[in-house]
Parts: sequence; C-alpha cells; structure tokens
Amino acid sequence: MVPDEDLQEERRVRRSVYHHAYYLAHLEERRAYQRAYYAARREKKRVYRAEHREETKTRNRAYSMGHREEIRVARGIYRISALLAYGWNCACCDEDQYEFLTIDHIGGGGSKHRREIGSRRLYSWLADHNYPEGFQVLCHNCNMAIGFYGHCPHQEMASAGRMR
Repeated sequence: MVPDEDLQEERRVRRSVYHHAYYLAHLEERRAYQRAYYAARREKKRVYRAEHREETKTRNRAYSMGHREEIRVARGIYRISALLAYGWNCACCDEDQYEFLTIDHIGGGGSKHRREIGSRRLYSWLADHNYPEGFQVLCHNCNMAIGFYGHCPHQEMASAGRMR
C-alpha cells in the first residue's frame, strides 16, 4: 500500500472503532428514545388503520402474497426457537417429532390469549417476551385431549403403570 492509503485505512479503522464504542455506550439511551418514539405514534397509527381499514387490508394482503416464502421461514424459525426454549419434548408423552409438537398454555386460556395477541403471533410473541413461564411443549394429541377432556389419556396410563 501507498503511505496515503495506509493512512486512510488507519483512519477508517479508528473511525469504525470509535463509532462502535459510541454505539455500545449509548445503546440504552437509543432504545429508550425508540420506545418513546413508537409509543407516541402507536395511537396515530391505530386511528389511521381504523379510518383506512380496506386500504390497509389490501396493502397488507399484497405484501403477504409477495413475501409468502420469507414469512413462512420466519414463522418456522420462531416456532423452532420456542420449542427449544420450552424443552422440545412433549411434557406428557415425551414425543419429540417436530411436526407433532406445539406450545400449550399451562392451565388453559389459550383462546383468549390468541385473541389478544393475534392468532398467528404466538411464537413471535413468546420470543418478544423472552419465553415467559406458563407455557409448555405438548404434542397435538395431548394438547387436544387436554382441551377436550381436561386431561390426557397418557396421564391415566402413567398412573396405572401402562405407559410404554
């Protein structure tokens, strides 16, 4: 390298180090500003969406159609992360096949919770809230049995000593 290029490279590296240090030193301050910024605009956005409901629906639908694969992959990543965070195996029968597993609200309340957060947002909601307590991994069979009958047949089989 020519001396001028060496000097430019050194300055670039110093600038990069300085900017990274500044970024880290002011991280919480910036996050607090962002939270306040978005909180102040949340109500305006809600009102706008209510007044322009059909236009918003059309725009969202068009976006979803154009980004279908990206959305599917992102949901899969959130799902895998949630299953890993809560132990991956069914809490009742120890099933570990990915396609059979789901997240269960311990003690019920799943329908109400899905209505509050949006029916397709559970896995991303869990990630956003750092995987809170009150959830567990169940296979779909155990989850449906608990939902319909209040208990799972595996629990009765285990207490009778007939579990595989």
